[in-house]
Amino acid sequence: MSKIVQKEIKLDLITPANDVQMQTASECSRQVQQMAPKRTGKYAGQIDYQKNGTAWVVCNTGSTAPLGHLLEFGTLYAKARPHYRPAFNIYKDIYIERMRNLDVELT
Repeated sequence: MSKIVQKEIKLDLITPANDVQMQTASECSRQVQQMAPKRTGKYAGQIDYQKNGTAWVVCNTGSTAPLGHLLEFGTLYAKARPHYRPAFNIYKDIYIERMRNLDVELT
């Protein structure tokens, strides 16, 4: 009769996945800043990334009167000036590839 041996294996996916999210959000926020419409540069300077619950998001972090959606989608009187969606489209495949290539250690 064979003896069954159980061994506990620990796998930390949270830390490397969080690092990938943070790195990609940082790079994406810089891309949004570069693509943002600029008159004075104040709006673009307020675009950054921050942690929201368990996810990292790119957003306008400094404004009390957010205008991003008006610039992104346009209004009745102003044409759309997309800058979030194009940056997202650039970085979504990069993010997916980085998540696929995570180095995970078993302990």
